[in-house]
Amino acid sequence: MNMVDYHNHTKLCNHAVGEMEEYVQTAINKGIKEIGFSDHFPMNYQPAYSIPITNITMRENEIDTYLTMIKKAGAKFSDISIKTGFEVDFFKKENLFFNKYTNTIYPAIDYVIGSVHFIDDAGFDQIEFKEIIDKYTDEELWSKYLSLLKEFITEYSDFIDIIGHFDLPKKFGWYLPDSLLPELKTILDLVKEKNLTIEINTAGYESFAKEQYPSLQIIKLIYKRNIDITLGSDSHAPDNVGRYFPETINMLKNIGFNKLTKFTNHKKEYIEI
Repeated sequence: MNMVDYHNHTKLCNHAVGEMEEYVQTAINKGIKEIGFSDHFPMNYQPAYSIPITNITMRENEIDTYLTMIKKAGAKFSDISIKTGFEVDFFKKENLFFNKYTNTIYPAIDYVIGSVHFIDDAGFDQIEFKEIIDKYTDEELWSKYLSLLKEFITEYSDFIDIIGHFDLPKKFGWYLPDSLLPELKTILDLVKEKNLTIEINTAGYESFAKEQYPSLQIIKLIYKRNIDITLGSDSHAPDNVGRYFPETINMLKNIGFNKLTKFTNHKKEYIEI
C-alpha cells in the first residue's frame, strides 16, 4: 500500500514531542514512502483567546534551525523521501509568511499547508477556549470559518499548496449546518479552480468527531469535483505518524480515488494507492 504523510510537526512548535528522526523511523516502519514536515510557521501576534504563541509555533529565529533539521534527516535516511513544508495560518492580523517570506522561504520549500485555526481572535481548536467558542451557534461559527477559508484561498492560492483539516470546527462538536452546504460547495469549486490539494487528515479520529477531516460527505464532494488529495496524520508525536492510514486509504479507494498528491518545490506529482 503506497502512502505519504505530509502533516508532521516537530518539538520546535512547543506542543509536539520527540525527535525528527523518530518520526522518520516510524514512517519507515509503517511503509510510508514519503514523509513531509509541516510545522507551524512562526506567529508574532498574540490572539486574545489563544494559548501563548510561544507554545503553538516556532520563533522566527528558529526557521533556519528547522530547515537544517530536515536537511540533516534527509541526508541520514536513504530509504524514504523527506519533504520540507510549513503549516501557515490565515490570520489577517498576522500573515507573517505572506507579508515577509514569500520571496525567500517559499521558493526553498516543497509545499505549504494553509489552515484556519482562528475566528474573531479565538483559537477554536484549542480546548482551553471552548467556552468562548460555545457562545457561537454552529451556523455563526461555520459561517465565519467558511468566509475566512474562502478569503484565504482567493487571496493566497499562489502561495499555498494544500488545504489543511478542511472541516476543523467539528473537532469539538461544531458540525456544518445543512444551510451552509451550498457555501461549502462553492469553496470546493474554488479549490478546484485554483488547482489546490485537500488534505485527508487522520487526526480527527482522535478528536470529538471520531472521524477524519473532512467528513465522508465532503470527501465524496471532493471526488465528484476531481480535486486532488493527499494524506496527513497531523502528528505531534512519533507514534502519531501514519495513524489510521490503512483504513483511510481503503475508504478512499472505495469512493473511487486511486492516487495521492505529493510535492517537489510546489510541483505536483502523484502516487498510486
